[in-house]
Amino acid sequence: MKRITLTLMLLFTSAGLVACSDDSEQPVDMEQAADNAADMVEDAGDAAGDQMEELQGERDSTWDRVKDSAEETAERLEESAEESADAVKDGYEDMTTSE
Repeated sequence: MKRITLTLMLLFTSAGLVACSDDSEQPVDMEQAADNAADMVEDAGDAAGDQMEELQGERDSTWDRVKDSAEETAERLEESAEESADAVKDGYEDMTTSE
């Protein structure tokens, strides 16, 4: 992720410098180029931050689903264990009282 962000920042910085320069006889306004590059880097940083927040939200959502599934599975296991215990108890009582 850091490599992608760094590459984007360098790309936008280069694009900002190229956008401010042309083939005319006017001198290159380095201050304007630096401002443009800074704006582009800031936009790239904001976009990366937004993406990180989105990924965090997806991770939290996935964890909630896993947690809910685990709770539901535990409840089902508890019900099955109770039913099995009742069946064993009933079977035991049937065997001991029928004689």
